[in-house]
Amino acid sequence: MTQPTYSVEYFDLGTEYTADDNSTVIKNVLLCGNESRNGYKIPPTAFENASKLYTGKPVFIDHAPDPKKPAIRSLRDMAGVITFARMRDGKP
Repeated sequence: MTQPTYSVEYFDLGTEYTADDNSTVIKNVLLCGNESRNGYKIPPTAFENASKLYTGKPVFIDHAPDPKKPAIRSLRDMAGVITFARMRDGKP
């Protein structure tokens, strides 16, 4: 059985990595682009409430094992939490 292959897309938004004694923070990460891989266009107006859409949401290392049950995840796969979502160049 062939294992699924995942790809990660990287966009340079001036990503900053900072670490201190109490926390690790990665800043300026693109959460969602304006075009999906299958060609759907996502207008910037879809993200007008980016802060409400994303702030407080968990970030996982990989996709859920079962795409039909995306909410069933292991806590070990959780990489962090989005703390300050905002718009930049029409993207969250």
